[in-house]
Amino acid sequence: MSGNHEPKPNKYRYRLYREHKYIFYVFTELLRYMSSIDFSDNHSPIKLRDEVNNLKFLLHGHAEHEERKIHLILKKINSSVLQKAEAQHRDQDLFFEAFSEKFLFTESSNRMEDRHAKGYEIYLDFRKFFSENLDHFDYEERVILPELQKNVSDETLREVDRAAYRVMTAEQMVEMMEVLFQHMNCDDRLHFLQDIKDCQPQKFEIAWTGIAPSLSEVERNTLIKLLK
Repeated sequence: MSGNHEPKPNKYRYRLYREHKYIFYVFTELLRYMSSIDFSDNHSPIKLRDEVNNLKFLLHGHAEHEERKIHLILKKINSSVLQKAEAQHRDQDLFFEAFSEKFLFTESSNRMEDRHAKGYEIYLDFRKFFSENLDHFDYEERVILPELQKNVSDETLREVDRAAYRVMTAEQMVEMMEVLFQHMNCDDRLHFLQDIKDCQPQKFEIAWTGIAPSLSEVERNTLIKLLK
């Protein structure tokens, strides 16, 4: 590929990475919470550490999925764009390893001034980590996705998530959509529902019955027409 990372995304092709919207929400909520807690309080840093661990597991699982599914396609077409993304995934793991040590300090120190200073450092480090992940998401959507669209079919891209739908129950699909759909638009929701309908039509009927009440009447009617 050229230095300016051509080609550009094709908006009419099948699009991966829609779940980034949810991860972005988790990040921003955690950063907002981190900016407001009192590090002199014994309970708050412990609760914050638990929330950071939840994000760690979310990012780790997301990276594993991308490397097992999306990056495998890139390797088959001998693409060079995945090296940067995999390096960024490794950087995520290294960040969390170093970050956990700073929490130990805030929990063990008896000097309130030291706790507040370390808390501010934690906030700054996490804010920088957030900005780095925004760059990571941007790279995946502006560079990796167009690379995939250029070299493989939409059917191949659809298969990335279909394996999961084949083993998920309809109830698990509803739980997934209840979490994700709050942070997505109608086009995103149509994407998930259409994939489930095409891949697992029997499960789709149950999944639609479960998720439909959470949608507005206007959107329900729109989706019913589009999903025929």
